[in-house]
Amino acid sequence: MDPSTLEAWWVDLRQENITTRTQVLVPNDQRFDKTAKREIGLRCGHLHRDLLARRVMTDAADFEHLRSKEHVKPAARKLYLKLRDAGICIGSDGPKVHFTRWGWKHITRASRPQLTRYQSFTLLGCVRKILESTPLDEFQEFRSPDRPKESYIAARAAVSFSFRQTAIVKLVLKQGGRPAAPRYLFHTIYEPRRRRNVLGAREPRSP
Repeated sequence: MDPSTLEAWWVDLRQENITTRTQVLVPNDQRFDKTAKREIGLRCGHLHRDLLARRVMTDAADFEHLRSKEHVKPAARKLYLKLRDAGICIGSDGPKVHFTRWGWKHITRASRPQLTRYQSFTLLGCVRKILESTPLDEFQEFRSPDRPKESYIAARAAVSFSFRQTAIVKLVLKQGGRPAAPRYLFHTIYEPRRRRNVLGAREPRSP
């Protein structure tokens, strides 16, 4: 930290050649400000955020599509159509969420890994409870690097299941319509901590 300006910088001590016997070499471009949040989070994890996430309890009845005799994709498709027809609103009494064919195409697109698609099919069972228990002001706006002109909002929840361990689940809605009358469309649902360790830090990819 610079005592005259109170500006600070950060460094990853696990990097090679970053320390000498008496010094720590701190890069000038690694300023400790809001832009450092993502980089530090990738290294140290986001376990503190998980503890603050909204708790959502599910039960076996929310996942009847997983007990169907059909394959998981057609069973999940039927659940998706039920969600479409249910008139689900954000926070129960907020704006309605529209489950369009574009949302289904997004989670089933061929470019997604097969197991990632399966994960979304499974998580459709907790969509309703996440939406109805999360007020609109708890959704966070963000821009996708792949679609910078599109506007999205997302909610994170710690979801408890009856058949597996609790997991952090992220539900993403696309914002459409006019700014004065936005329209919210289901975009995707997934576990953002996949390929991360127990602290939420990203695991290195296998060679």
